[in-house]
Amino acid sequence: MTTDEPRIVRLHTKLVEVLGADEADTLMSLLLPGRWDAIARRNDISRPVQSQ
Repeated sequence: MTTDEPRIVRLHTKLVEVLGADEADTLMSLLLPGRWDAIARRNDISRPVQSQ
């Protein structure tokens, strides 16, 4: 599932309803701005680098 702008807006709206505006803004600011599959995992960085 892709995270597009309408989904983000809906999430923020729901967070405002449940948590309040300040808390929703804080939580949204802590979330990653990009895709999770673009994040390196511990396993990814522990592999030795192969020279070319």
